[in-house]
Amino acid sequence: MDFALDDGDALMPARPLSSAKSVQIEARVSKSGDAKSMPGDLTGSAGPVKPGAKGLRLVIDKVVP
Repeated sequence: MDFALDDGDALMPARPLSSAKSVQIEARVSKSGDAKSMPGDLTGSAGPVKPGAKGLRLVIDKVVP
């Protein structure tokens, strides 16, 4: 799956992604559909990486305890 993140994806508009020296990319598949992390959810992360990095590989390979 291809994805792209830019300043429009920042959680706080006053802190754009492009201003960070590095970022941690995380993904989670929720069993319940809830935004809050719950036991049994699948998760993976990659980083730290510089904003604008290309070719990042993120593997969802862990289960939230």
